[in-house]
Amino acid sequence: MTFFVEQLNTARDEVVRVGATENLDAAIAMAKGVVDNYLHRHCYYYDASADALYSASADSLYLTYQESGLLPCIFRDDDETLNVRSFDHLHYASVQCMRLCKGIQAPTELFAPAEV
Repeated sequence: MTFFVEQLNTARDEVVRVGATENLDAAIAMAKGVVDNYLHRHCYYYDASADALYSASADSLYLTYQESGLLPCIFRDDDETLNVRSFDHLHYASVQCMRLCKGIQAPTELFAPAEV
């Protein structure tokens, strides 16, 4: 049986194929990667008025993820092509937000002054 991982973006009405695999664990890992990529791109925010980079709180990062419309789904290719319920992206995102934002510090290269 083949498992297909797709990234639905309800905000843009688009579907992107992430990949396909014969292994459910590998499909779950691909779906987790979709969530992780989004969270890593949004765990910091820049405040232009203070010229500073801040890390998001777990709550604000999770809310941003929920509002993004991003929905990683795993489908199988048998007669019943239904979303595989072995992966709950919202629960995974919640756990990852807490992990990412606990004592997080921005990489120093993001604060390094620009060379003139």
